[in-house]
Amino acid sequence: MKIKKVFLGIAFSGICLATLSACNPNRITTTVEAMPVDTTTTTTQAKAVSYSLKVVDLDGEVLLDKNLNTTENTNLVKALENETKLVSSNTEFGTYLVSINDSIVDQNYFLSIYVNGTPASTGADGIIINDNDQIEIKNECWNTIESGYGTLDNTDLLVDKTIYKTYKEFKEIYKEASYIPYDALFAYSNFKNVGYSIDTKNLFTDTIKNNYKNIDYSTLTLSDTFKTAISLYALGSDVTAIKQYITNSSFDLSAPFTETYAAYTYDVMKLFNIQASNYNDYVNKINNINLAANETSCMCVPAIKLLNDEYDFSEFVNAIKGSLTENGFSYSMSYGGVDYVTCNASSTAQAIIALTTIGEDLKEDGFKVNNKNLIEILFNYYDEETKLFYDYENDSNNLIYAEPQALAALISYKILRDNGEVNIYRG
Repeated sequence: MKIKKVFLGIAFSGICLATLSACNPNRITTTVEAMPVDTTTTTTQAKAVSYSLKVVDLDGEVLLDKNLNTTENTNLVKALENETKLVSSNTEFGTYLVSINDSIVDQNYFLSIYVNGTPASTGADGIIINDNDQIEIKNECWNTIESGYGTLDNTDLLVDKTIYKTYKEFKEIYKEASYIPYDALFAYSNFKNVGYSIDTKNLFTDTIKNNYKNIDYSTLTLSDTFKTAISLYALGSDVTAIKQYITNSSFDLSAPFTETYAAYTYDVMKLFNIQASNYNDYVNKINNINLAANETSCMCVPAIKLLNDEYDFSEFVNAIKGSLTENGFSYSMSYGGVDYVTCNASSTAQAIIALTTIGEDLKEDGFKVNNKNLIEILFNYYDEETKLFYDYENDSNNLIYAEPQALAALISYKILRDNGEVNIYRG
């Protein structure tokens, strides 16, 4: 995907010039001469003023909505410092509001200020609160096509809102679970490397984390051992014990390769600095693999991309394009001796992760079916009521696959879109 990276500094200037709601480069400072003071009278007490303050995050969550009191001549920055958890920065245009009450920080969004329903025409430090003012601060996208100078469309905004809303609700969604969806966890852990305010340590309850600490690794299958190792790493947990277990078990890349876990096994080797005895054989297999339009190939792509940047993915991409339907990525597979065709949220998500890893622009015509691209098709599996992705309608049994894989796909798409390259399974 040949996308010009949008630098935050440019974004900041664009916000200031185009909206004037967070800051104003032409802000005029007015000097008012002091009136003569009658020294024979006592100093009067500052007049009290009442106002309302509302803060809305980019996913629509209302972080604050209160009626407050302050004194006359108080500027908004001072009020926010008194009433909220404020992160701000001083710039040549005035005080820039970075985050309020842990609002999401994202390079495509900024905190815009509205006073009595009108966008502010000065920086937050230049706004003096008057009696009965209604102040609303919204986390809004500046980088939109609709604005006339941005690149994000409505689907992009939906992607961002879904990623952040689910991040906030992960603990509730999985409060009864003993399983950590490593796909989403590892994908979210990439956000810390590209400047977004996401901390995977906050995603799950202590109960789930403790369950993972007490796992008997010898009872796990090879693939589950790797998934557990990746999850512990992404959570920032102590990985000494599982690293020692994998090392003592003669870490071998050839067996898991035939089990379609090439990406996961390479992750473990790279992240934990474990040397596989047959590494050269593994690399040789990766370099000579014949990719096809199926889940196995999609899962191998991240490892192939890292190990062989010169690999020609053109046949694979064309095969994926030829397998797209109005319901997503469709392919034939065998399970239990039965051949069947699968097409659902999970299969579509796997295709998106593979394609974004090799830099494909999913908005181009070749990835569209009935004028819908793969990201838009993936949202066909999104339930507006539960705010979750399902492989099949109301299929809660498969939720542990569909939901985290769909989120991983959205995150992979977003990171590529915003930063020009991505490989979410590399940590």
